[in-house]
Amino acid sequence: RRYGFSDFRISSLGLGYGDEAKSHPGVIPGLGMKSTHPEYEKHIAKYLKAVESHLRETGRLKDAFLYCYDEPRLEADKIVREGLSLVAKYAPGLDRLLTAPVRKTLVGGPNIWCPIARDLHLPGSAERRAAGDRFWWYVCMYPKPPYPSLFIDHPGVDLRVWLWQSWREEIEGILIWNTTWWTSPLAYPDIDRPQNPYLDATAWSPRYPGVGNSNGDGRFFYPPVRACAAFDDGEKIGPVLERPVETIRLEYVRDGIEDFEYFVMLKKLDPANPLLKVPPEVSASPTEFSIDPIHMERHREKIAREIERLSGRR
Repeated sequence: RRYGFSDFRISSLGLGYGDEAKSHPGVIPGLGMKSTHPEYEKHIAKYLKAVESHLRETGRLKDAFLYCYDEPRLEADKIVREGLSLVAKYAPGLDRLLTAPVRKTLVGGPNIWCPIARDLHLPGSAERRAAGDRFWWYVCMYPKPPYPSLFIDHPGVDLRVWLWQSWREEIEGILIWNTTWWTSPLAYPDIDRPQNPYLDATAWSPRYPGVGNSNGDGRFFYPPVRACAAFDDGEKIGPVLERPVETIRLEYVRDGIEDFEYFVMLKKLDPANPLLKVPPEVSASPTEFSIDPIHMERHREKIAREIERLSGRR
């Protein structure tokens, strides 16, 4: 917390892990005991209980979350649910995040659902909210317009609006899959001649060989220009100890997070305040929003003045 971090991800704790491409069975650390072993559950239970106890004793349990599967395919749902249900059983205080939309075959596993924007309101989502599950969401190579995006060929203000939509949709967290995806070993296999992200804007994905994602995807920082120029010239200059180049898109995310904090501050002072509702001229739905920041600026100023009034600073 000293450095401004709040939630943090912990390891898979001997559970299975995987992504859209492949799943790996659980293995107890130090024992090499796979999830198919008859003693596996006994040992994983002991391990999970110890981890939860440690996090609670150190005051970090509410900040920790488990995230061991990324965008699982339908055929992996049974494995994913069974693994996460062990966490729910033996470490119920530990949050379980899954980057997937709500599916019946996953219910009982995650308690934090993190779909992409287009999947936020799929059937079953409202029921999971009513059951106490929470929601994050993310943007990556999808969704495409009319949803907000993080691509360089779209308005940067999309990312600020995204945080206003997060408040409107009662989303508790956002996930950005990468901020320094500068080169891909698939598109640029020669490690001595990596991709120059200033010249090739495509974020080539390791999961989709031969297919580009979207321009600027996974890049909120860029490498120092001098390093890229040296690579292009075939010059070996050694480490370049210059700071990375920040993007305007990153600044828009920052602005959106600050806007979100204004809403949080006001809600603490007055949970029923009408200013807590996102104006439709800012965003009426995940696909209906304005790219003119003046609407956000005006409403933010109203919230700021209300916070000052309610806190006795005016």
